[in-house]
Amino acid sequence: MRNGGREVARAIMSTHAMSLPRPMRRGHPYALPVLVCSLWLWPVSPVVAAQPAQLVHLSEGRLTVAAHEALLRALVEDISRETGLRLEGGERLRDEVTVRFRRRTLEEGLALILAGWRYTFTPEVVAASDDGGVSTPARLRVLGPRRMPVPTADVDERADRPARPDRVARGRVDTPVDSDDLAVVRRAGLAALRDPDRVVRATAVKALAARGGDDAVSLLELALRDSDLGIRLDAIKALRTIGGDRAARGSTAAVHDRSCRLRLRAVDALGAIGGPTARQLLDYVQAVDRDRTVRTVAVQELAILRAGH
Repeated sequence: MRNGGREVARAIMSTHAMSLPRPMRRGHPYALPVLVCSLWLWPVSPVVAAQPAQLVHLSEGRLTVAAHEALLRALVEDISRETGLRLEGGERLRDEVTVRFRRRTLEEGLALILAGWRYTFTPEVVAASDDGGVSTPARLRVLGPRRMPVPTADVDERADRPARPDRVARGRVDTPVDSDDLAVVRRAGLAALRDPDRVVRATAVKALAARGGDDAVSLLELALRDSDLGIRLDAIKALRTIGGDRAARGSTAAVHDRSCRLRLRAVDALGAIGGPTARQLLDYVQAVDRDRTVRTVAVQELAILRAGH
């Protein structure tokens, strides 16, 4: 009986050995232990899926960007590769950026991304020639970060100070943001919101609030990235005044702002605007905001909105 058991054991081992690859049968004494260890580790090894930190897409001359805590330099370099933009001074860019927008012109997109930076932008130029035209690519030259304003005890009301008469007349910026030509409005709004004079930027925000519409909301998204907290507070107030789902979506940057005061003001604005996007943002704030007061107010505003439907 013992001999019979031994024969069965030999047969089983022989069959197993024949099923292994040739290098593992003889001459590789560690091959079988390595295979066993690999099979033992395989079921429990986590599968790590690399998640992209940013998305840059160009379609029909319009730029779409979604980036969360992405390296600013890497994002701008990615945009330059995608669009053919000629980038100069990119090594000056540092820090991280969270930004999201869809189908913007290159100039508008860069204005949103580089709101805290000084730069010059030269659009693409097509010059006529005998062969049908010569194209010069757009150029972006980064000059450096904007100088942060000197902090004060209360910056919320600074936008209400009397305007300097040499830059502003009758409450309007000396650029035609009220023009019927949307291209003119965009250029004028971008220039005013990038002006080094705070009074010009604050007056532009007020003019955009009075104008309303999607184009005004797009420019107010840029104002929400201004280095001056007072300008950002005015911008979220303007978005509340304009209202609608587009204005709620334009408030996204405010709920990520470093200022608790602005995030609280954004929650209040979203509660007043209402709609599906406002509810989504409030749900996000009440779940992840680091300030207890902001989370509490978000819960209250969200409950009011849900009770109304």
